[in-house]
Amino acid sequence: MKIIHSFWTYPIRSKKDDQRNRTSGGWLDTKYHYMSWMLSNLLAKENYGSIDLYTDNFGKELLVDEIGLEYTNVYLALNDLENKYSPNLWAIGKMETYRLQEEPFLHIDGDVYLFERLKNITLEDGLVCQNLEINYPPNFENLELVRKSFDFIPEYFNLKEGEDLIAANAGIIGGHRVDLFKNYVNEAYDILRRNDLSEINNYPLNTIIEQFLFYQMHGHLGIKTLFGKTNNEYNLPNVQKWFLLPNIDIGNYIHQMSESKRVDFCCEQLEARLAFHYPVEYTELMRKLKEKSMLENQSERIERLFDSFKILEDNTYEEVLKKNLKLNPLFEIQGDKLIQKATGESLFQLIGINRIFKAFANEVSINDIVAHLYDETNPDSENLDRIIYSFVLNKVIYFDILRFV
Repeated sequence: MKIIHSFWTYPIRSKKDDQRNRTSGGWLDTKYHYMSWMLSNLLAKENYGSIDLYTDNFGKELLVDEIGLEYTNVYLALNDLENKYSPNLWAIGKMETYRLQEEPFLHIDGDVYLFERLKNITLEDGLVCQNLEINYPPNFENLELVRKSFDFIPEYFNLKEGEDLIAANAGIIGGHRVDLFKNYVNEAYDILRRNDLSEINNYPLNTIIEQFLFYQMHGHLGIKTLFGKTNNEYNLPNVQKWFLLPNIDIGNYIHQMSESKRVDFCCEQLEARLAFHYPVEYTELMRKLKEKSMLENQSERIERLFDSFKILEDNTYEEVLKKNLKLNPLFEIQGDKLIQKATGESLFQLIGINRIFKAFANEVSINDIVAHLYDETNPDSENLDRIIYSFVLNKVIYFDILRFV
């Protein structure tokens, strides 16, 4: 299967004073935007052997000539789009890329990281996407705005009473039915041509014309998904949880979506993973960006992260459950609170699952905690090891509150 990136740069070259401008790709800082493209590119090549890029002149200059990313093929196929569409319609660059395909493909976003080959996706699949969004609230808002603003909409944009609003999350999207992608994108172009886009907010159109329209046209044919269904992007089954890599349930797949790109610890994880897996490329990128190496700025923190990454990669899930952990000495338990010693700040109330922190005053393993809490009469105990594992790894990787010993 052909793996593809697309990068239409008109949205990042326009409206610099717009709060929604994409100069940093939605990331906390521009450097993380670059790191994201690099990690996505390198992992795709490592696991699939090659990746192509569809972009415009500026995109090639930025990703290939300046950052130094290597693509099997680079197609300057998106140059003319800015003469036809608003920069707020950032999905158009992706959709035009889908339309141009003549062989089975998988398009991955620049914030998707394939730490291994995708499970359950083959050349035999006609249509694939990341997951289906069922009645995701922002999609209702966006669809209603489109319905009110457009003079023309297809009949299937008018949902029947009680009908679910379903969209296909396009973090990854593709398949061997390239003819269906051509039909779907041409339909989107026709809808846009038949409406006056100058008088409306184009931004909400993106998910409607890319993800809702795709499902409305082809959902009846069956779309194979990597994951299940969700009504909230943050409830996706662990696709944004760096601390669960390697993940035993869903495979080693990360899609850093939406506002999570502006969260400090998510950006830190992106940078740390790039530095850990590809130290040569990371160091060269830092040189090109004329910034200090992350290892110089935060060497102690990064070294601890690297130690944790190595433990998680070198051991099976069952082996990690047996490893002892302990509370970081910079924190302590005071009564019913977890306190940061240096500032006296209360970080957590020790209620609910947070009571587990008390156990780590001494060295203890996840298995030890599970054995203590297990109750055969409680149905929730069946997945207790995974619940505790997720809690503990979150506090190790993101917050540095717990440490392997």
